[in-house]
This record gives sequence, C-alpha cells and structure tokens, in this order.
Amino acid sequence: MLSTSIFNSNPKSSQRRRDGGKDFQITSTPALDGTNSDWMMKWEVPAVDGRLDYDSAEIVVSKGSLEYYRYSTEGNAQLFRLPSGLKERIVNDWNTLTAREEISEEEVPQSPKTTTVREETVRGITITMTMTTGTLTGTYYGVQSTLGGSRGRLKTQEEAEEVFQSFLDQANRPESSSTTREYRGVEITFQDTNYKDGEDTLNPDGITYDLIILKGEIQESFTPPHELIFIDQWGSREFGTLTMNIDSDMAILEPYIDARLDPRQDPEYVEPELPTGLLPLYSWGWYEKNNANVNCPFESIYLENVYTVAETDGRILGLTDDDFIAAGFDSGLVKLRVKDGYRVRIKIMTQNRGFLEENISNLDSVGMDFETYDIRDAQVFNQTTNYTDTEKVKIDLYGGDMLEIDIDGISGSPKVKNFYISQRGEQVSTGGGSKINDETFLAIIEVERYGEDDLDPGSGETSTSTGNVLALVVGGGLIIAVLYMILSSGGGEE
Repeated sequence: MLSTSIFNSNPKSSQRRRDGGKDFQITSTPALDGTNSDWMMKWEVPAVDGRLDYDSAEIVVSKGSLEYYRYSTEGNAQLFRLPSGLKERIVNDWNTLTAREEISEEEVPQSPKTTTVREETVRGITITMTMTTGTLTGTYYGVQSTLGGSRGRLKTQEEAEEVFQSFLDQANRPESSSTTREYRGVEITFQDTNYKDGEDTLNPDGITYDLIILKGEIQESFTPPHELIFIDQWGSREFGTLTMNIDSDMAILEPYIDARLDPRQDPEYVEPELPTGLLPLYSWGWYEKNNANVNCPFESIYLENVYTVAETDGRILGLTDDDFIAAGFDSGLVKLRVKDGYRVRIKIMTQNRGFLEENISNLDSVGMDFETYDIRDAQVFNQTTNYTDTEKVKIDLYGGDMLEIDIDGISGSPKVKNFYISQRGEQVSTGGGSKINDETFLAIIEVERYGEDDLDPGSGETSTSTGNVLALVVGGGLIIAVLYMILSSGGGEE
C-alpha cells in the first residue's frame, strides 16, 4: 500500500520521450494476476520548443500498455508541491487498482489508438497533427514538427489547429545571417536573408532582401545582383556584377574601393618630356621662389641675411659678414640641396684667403680654376671696396649634393653648418667646417639637367652663349671690375 509520502521522494528513473520531453517513473509493482505486466505510476513531462513544459505535465497510472488513470499536476514542477487532495486521490486509486486480484473484462480499457489528422511539408519541414483515442481520459491531440518543436495532450482540435499553424509560420519564417570583411578601412557586410530551405527571400516586388553594406570612408549599400560602376570626371569604369558570392564579390569590391579612395589622373594624360642639357640661368630670388619649376635645380634652398650685388640681375649673391656688437646674429646663411638629375656649377669667392684651400680636401680634383688674388682698392659700381687676399673656385654639385655656409658660425633655424660641401654624394669639405668670418659671394654659372642614360653629366662642352654669360653691363658697356674678374674669370667664359 502506498502513502502520500511517495511524492516526497525523487523519481526512481527517467526516460526520454520522442517529443523531447521525459517520463519519470514514480513507482511500480509486480502484477498480482501472474502476468508479465506490472502496475506503473509515471510523471509525463512533454517538451515545448526544446524545453520541458511542466504546465502540461501529467501523472499516469498504467498496466502494460493499458492506461487507467491520468491526473494533471496543475503546473507544479516538483512532486512534493502537489495539492494534498490530489496526492490522496492518486494514492487511493493506485492502492485500489493494485489490491485487486483480477480485472473484469468490461473494466479493461481499450488500447489507445493514434491517427494522423493533418500533415503538411513546407520549406523541407514536415508538421504533423495526430489524434489519440481509447484512453481513460478521453481523446487528445498532438502536433509535431521535424524542425524540433512539439505539443502534446491538446484537449481540442481547435487548439491543435492553432499550434499547427504556428509551426507552419515558424517553418516559413526567413532567417538572416551576415558575414563581415574589411578592406582599407572599409567594413563590408554581406547580409543574407533566406528561407530554411536556402531559397532567397523576396519582397512583393520580387526583389531580394539580401544586402551588401559598406561602412567607413565609403558609405553605400547594394542589392544584388548589382552591376558595380564608378563614374569620375574622366568617365565611367565597370567592375563587375555583385551576386552575394563573397569571394567573387570581394574581387570586384576591392578595385572599386581603390578607385573611390585613390582618384586617378586623366587616363589620356601624357607626361611631358622634361628638357635636358644646359638650362637658362636665373636670379637667386627666382630660384628661391620657383622651387618646383623644371628649370630650378634645387630640391631645397634656404637663404638668410643675404643680398644680391647691384646691376647683376640678382645673379651674384653676397652673404652678410656681421662684425658689429653681438656679431653673428645677422650674418649670412645659405643651405642648398640639388635635385636628382641636375648638375649645378657654382663659383665661390671669399676674402678669407687660404680658407678654400684649407677646407676643401683634394681641391684640385673636386674644384676647377682655383685662383687667389691680391687686389687692392677698386671702384665697383661707384663703391670703394677692398678685395685684398681674395680667392675663388668653381665646383660642380650633383643630385643630392649640398652646400652650406654660416659666415660667423651662429646659425638660426633650420640649422646650417659653418662650411659644408658634398659632391657626388661624398663630403668634400674637411672636418666640422671652420667659420669663414669674411666677405663671401656665390654665383650660379651653369645648370644642366641630364637624362637617365647620361652616365657622366657635365663632361661635355660648357655653353658660351649669351644666355649663360655672367656679364655685368651698364649702359651697354662691359665693366672690367673686381667682381667681374673674380666671378667671371676676367673673360667671357661663362
């Protein structure tokens, strides 16, 4: 004989149901009629959407395949919480059944019979409604879906129809997924919307819900199939058709993004041929202001506290020698770097006799026409100037070569070395560079731009045309003066 304490113990065992639920065995006993069948009390808990549904759980008393009693647990998820009256009714029914030696034929219930009422397949998913009859508790319905959901013990067919329709709707509901890639800071999202059988979901107009979304420096979205075209000021370019195949679409999108981020030049533009050979000569001021011009040989040019000698068309540059109080703060600074592919021939003259010879190593090989002078007072453009102990030299500078002069060794910004010269990439000035600390003049006497095939620029004849002659002319007459003698070698050479 059982007492209600049976519900205070855990079930003896459990078994998984076809619908995903579980049957818990509460108790059992050998049959008293000598058959192989025994009495069993089970707690049947169905599954809904993959989870145990205690709201529709029931306790069943059966013998073999015959069901005698079925009781609702009234939503209780623990047996000991069953109402006391329900516990007593279940125990009394159990004790009455198991105490009887035999059962009359008319009391034996018929075997339950389950038939299919309705079945439908959508998107590869089958939903089935069944009806079970011949149970002590009457007829009930069940609905199962091959997608995984099920509902059992439904009392009416109307209730089963509602569940059946909800399973149909679930099977026919589109699913969205997305894959994200990145290229040059642009996030590319492939948003794919399909039915469960893989078919594209279409709107009422027959257009897919699929999207390719670009975020970042480019903000755009495309609905495939989409022919990707970009139009700029030079015309249109076609990149291909986007089809939601990620690999092939990325092969189309990457050059498209490149085109959007890197504006192209005119496709019909032809790079003009740059002049080669000797170029026209200009003033120092022109070179300083026209750094990007093809006729300017200087990659960079920095001048401070300098002046050009009157009536020389700005072609003779003087560096101020500040010998007053706080000397050096207003002294001349020059810093030049030659562009690749150019040669510049510069004449340097200084009153510090012996300076060039002492501060340019291998002067005979790196310089040309080195000369010294002992010229006394002279009239130059109505100015009395003493050029005693003067010397000058010509030197060729090539692409990347530099010339730096800080007359008094107190440079401002940018920093300028006291005396520095490089030729063909090698430093030809000695040591750290001594201070000149005396009058210094520079003149550009020849500029050449050479082609890539010219392995020895400057090896040919120098120009003697009027455009390359450093002549000092006043009123049409040639003045033979100190600066002309020093910076022009006294004749019409350059």
